[in-house]
Amino acid sequence: MSLTDCLYQTNALARLERAARAGRIPHSMIFHGPQGVGKSTVARQWAKLMCCAQPITRDWPKDQDPHNSDLAEIHDCCDQCSDCHLADTGAHPDIHIVNRESAQYAKQQRKTQLINLPIDVIREFVIEPSTLRPTRGRARVFIVEEAETMNRASQNALLKTLEEPPPNTFIILITDKVDMFLPTIRSRCQLVRFNTLPYDFVAQKLQQHNCPADQAQYWARFCQGQLGPALALAQSDIYAVKCQFVEKLTQLDLPTLLLTAQWIIDTAKKHGEALLKTNPLATTGQTTRIAQAFFLQVAAETFRAVLRLHTGQADLLDQPQLIQCLTQKFSPKAAAAAIDATAHAQRLIDANVNATLIFESLMLDYLDAAAGIYATAG
Repeated sequence: MSLTDCLYQTNALARLERAARAGRIPHSMIFHGPQGVGKSTVARQWAKLMCCAQPITRDWPKDQDPHNSDLAEIHDCCDQCSDCHLADTGAHPDIHIVNRESAQYAKQQRKTQLINLPIDVIREFVIEPSTLRPTRGRARVFIVEEAETMNRASQNALLKTLEEPPPNTFIILITDKVDMFLPTIRSRCQLVRFNTLPYDFVAQKLQQHNCPADQAQYWARFCQGQLGPALALAQSDIYAVKCQFVEKLTQLDLPTLLLTAQWIIDTAKKHGEALLKTNPLATTGQTTRIAQAFFLQVAAETFRAVLRLHTGQADLLDQPQLIQCLTQKFSPKAAAAAIDATAHAQRLIDANVNATLIFESLMLDYLDAAAGIYATAG
């Protein structure tokens, strides 16, 4: 695989390339941006390049460059040497991938699932091995995934290594929540920003994984150009549940308000249990909140579709007949109020407020908005 295969991240690649040409490659970097846009892929390819025995140059991917970079070529790994082959198989001794799963192999055994990256894992898999010379003589690269899950003690322990890494040692922290780092961590790292991917590109990738075209377009827009989350949704059976929820929104009234709220809670619980099976490192509470947030995202996207239809953008609609029905009930101002109420509900979920209260109140907010009653979310 080539760095040029890391599609639509030319801003990040250009920053890395210019640093390499200047001989000033940062030893500590933070790759940050939305989920599922290629941060880990670029990090692994960059680590592979750092360890490659015979780096080459390739043409700069002009077709992906929205800012028309003046770069003509990019340094890349050769994909032929033994280092490249070892990196591709995940067996290179100088490329270290560290995440919460690493705790399973730590000296300190744990019986419970980890929410954070604890200090002993960072010490054992980053700090201590970073003092060793590269096994194959070129570079040693540490990639810390979901780095925002490092607790305060872990981040403080890593500070000295980030500030004064040994020669030929590189540390890449990957996150979609850069604000969760301590200011001292951010000040010791070069930030490399990753962008969302074009919706059409994401939809095309989903169709390559046997997702129907209409669903692919919906998930691409729903996930706002984040391929990873969109692919996960497209490969699940959640689309039918989404359609059922939108239909319930069109039928919402006072007699069905409590039933609809309870349906969301029960369905989210089932979806959370399914997520837990695919992510054993998560907790039941985490996956349930993720599933509840999914329904809020569907609601927000549905009311955004109502706004689009009000402005004549009918070509961007999923379930157009149901959206047309909602458009008759919700004026543009009412749809905007419903979106605001949905955002407020998300804040309550993040604060771990009782789900029954959240969704019953939200359904009432929707009815009030449709009736022209606009409450200010607190």
